[in-house]
Amino acid sequence: MEASSITVSLQFLLLLFFTTIFFPSSFASQQQDKPPSYLKMVANASEFPLEDYYDYIIVGGGTAGCPLAATLSQSHRVLILERGGVIHGKLNLMNQEGFLNTLLSATANNANNEDSPAQSFVSEDGVLNARGRVLGGSSAINAGFYSRADCEFFTKSGLNWDLKLVNESYEWVEREIVFRPDLKTWQSAVRDGLLEAGVGPYNGFTLDHATGTKIGGSTFDSQGKQRFFFYYYMKFFHYNYVILFWCSTCIRLSFAF
Repeated sequence: MEASSITVSLQFLLLLFFTTIFFPSSFASQQQDKPPSYLKMVANASEFPLEDYYDYIIVGGGTAGCPLAATLSQSHRVLILERGGVIHGKLNLMNQEGFLNTLLSATANNANNEDSPAQSFVSEDGVLNARGRVLGGSSAINAGFYSRADCEFFTKSGLNWDLKLVNESYEWVEREIVFRPDLKTWQSAVRDGLLEAGVGPYNGFTLDHATGTKIGGSTFDSQGKQRFFFYYYMKFFHYNYVILFWCSTCIRLSFAF
């Protein structure tokens, strides 16, 4: 009787272990594999129609192209051409642990590999770097650092900026995708090293541009998950007026008047 009880108990524990460990993992995988809603307005460039008409054509679905499309699509038909692929299914882009792997994949050997979200290039100064080749642009592959622009940028631009609207726009984005980072050992060491080297003053945590050393914002949340600004702006896309073709390279545009 005692042996039977032990056998039943072990079976129960194994069942409990399976239910606790494997079912949530499977469920999470199903949730992760669930296609995002934006895919219904996205198509491969090979499916591009022979003839179509748009009010605006935006070349590049990146940091500037996506919010511009969201604004224009409220009352106009918009076409977005993105040379890279989509974020969905690229797990290294979803969390901060995959940041380094994404950059390491940007090698000269895969410069023409459209499946790679990062592309290596050499700047005019001879510096090896990487740029985004995916919907969302380089903001989808970078380290997630966020900071407001230097006020001097606006004063020297020669444009008549509405600074009240600029600040409201900052706050609008920051509410959705910007977080105060939790400094780990490496980040703390860099901060202390800068201060020890005399890079001051120390400004603490601030989203404003500041001279010296500071802790800026992050687009990774407290769980280390990336908050893509592209997903945020998708809420404002008028789906009936926006078409997005990925893996498309724009060579020439012909305008008819």
